[in-house]
Amino acid sequence: MLYSTYHQSRMSNRQFKLKLWQNDPRCHWCHRKTKLLNIPEIKGPADPLLATLDHLHSRYFLDRFVKPKDGQPTKVLACYSCNSRRAREETSLLSREELVKRGQGFSLNPRGKPIIIKGLDSLDEVIKVMKEKLPDFEWYQNIKNV
Repeated sequence: MLYSTYHQSRMSNRQFKLKLWQNDPRCHWCHRKTKLLNIPEIKGPADPLLATLDHLHSRYFLDRFVKPKDGQPTKVLACYSCNSRRAREETSLLSREELVKRGQGFSLNPRGKPIIIKGLDSLDEVIKVMKEKLPDFEWYQNIKNV
């Protein structure tokens, strides 16, 4: 099986998705066969079986910021339906206050102002950095891995 730890410095997400799909076209979560489409082919609403890359750990879950062990996956092939369902479920775990704060620019995403850019060696290190950089860090304690 191919893992995202392999592709990080060697290929784009699009190339990696193609490699995953060629290796096994089934969704990691529901095991249905996904459809690999080119961007020009997409018209209207997304096909529920459209192949996407999905992170194994939620962007709200601290384990995402720990360096993966050799061979440990961080991204998998998922159908659009499962990927979007997981995103909705993760977001529904956040309080209204946290959603408002994030809507005003707070982000752990590299497109925003990332707090952790490269994976750290342990969850304890991640927690230490987050407590130093985020005064209201406690909201993480209420998030469960989806």
